[in-house]
Amino acid sequence: MAGVRIATVTTIGLVTVTALIGWGGLGQLFLDGFTLNFPTPLIVGVVLSALLAFAADLLLVGVQRGLTPWARDRGS
Repeated sequence: MAGVRIATVTTIGLVTVTALIGWGGLGQLFLDGFTLNFPTPLIVGVVLSALLAFAADLLLVGVQRGLTPWARDRGS
């Protein structure tokens, strides 16, 4: 399950690079911020990308905990 989490977060990060080849997305905000020398779209793109990756990781942690209840730490 750790591999799925890593692949998901990495894919979200790599999708932002697709703006360099003309596919837009959150990466377009990065490019607009750099091109126009305007930090607002750059910050919005970074924050939204990070939040999306974080939310996807949290969702997958929840799925992992649901699918493997025997692996939970029982706390000493």
